[in-house]
Amino acid sequence: MAKQGVVYVEPRASNWRQEARWEIPGVSYRGNVGKYAILKKMTPPLIQEKLAELYEKEKQAGNPRPTDAPLLWANISQACKIGGDTKNLIASLQKGIRGWSNTLSQAVYSPLRDRAVHNANTSDEYTIQGRLVGPDGFIKDIPDKHILEMILENKNVEEIDNVSQKVNSTLMYLWRVNSKSGEEVSKVVVFYADSDRLYLNFSRYLCNQIPAFRVLQIE
Repeated sequence: MAKQGVVYVEPRASNWRQEARWEIPGVSYRGNVGKYAILKKMTPPLIQEKLAELYEKEKQAGNPRPTDAPLLWANISQACKIGGDTKNLIASLQKGIRGWSNTLSQAVYSPLRDRAVHNANTSDEYTIQGRLVGPDGFIKDIPDKHILEMILENKNVEEIDNVSQKVNSTLMYLWRVNSKSGEEVSKVVVFYADSDRLYLNFSRYLCNQIPAFRVLQIE
């Protein structure tokens, strides 16, 4: 019987299909369920504009590509849920996140209505509207839980914190713009962690050069 959990694939050649990666079945993303691969090697440090260009280039070639926050978190959550060869995956995720992990998601703070833009500036861009501004804090304590669904497409605080504990041995902390300004401001969504917390951070500048995890649906 085939393994149902996470499977680690050893590197054997320069082609991505033989790169070191973890294959994760049963990942749910935007109403569809599939098997995904998270590659051990991240992208170079890039600003989000260049990350979007890389996404389009790799998409056309059928290669692993940088991802938005919901898809990355869906892969991490599913891996933690089903188990399997996860020890080194979790170590790799923690290392990447503790060095800052970029995504193709944006938080757009607007005088009218805020919005989360995922796969920003790519052919797969989509938007979720709602209120993003508010206080920083651990997600279990913030009053506006809907914001988690906007950014991660998952509002189950207990589940998110369980994953955060497995990846970083800490709870998740929200870090965002705290008040409205008179003009529209776009910030990149990134993950960051230290020994005290795992940050879901959407207050950093789009021009920050940060590596991103590479992901691809394989089934």
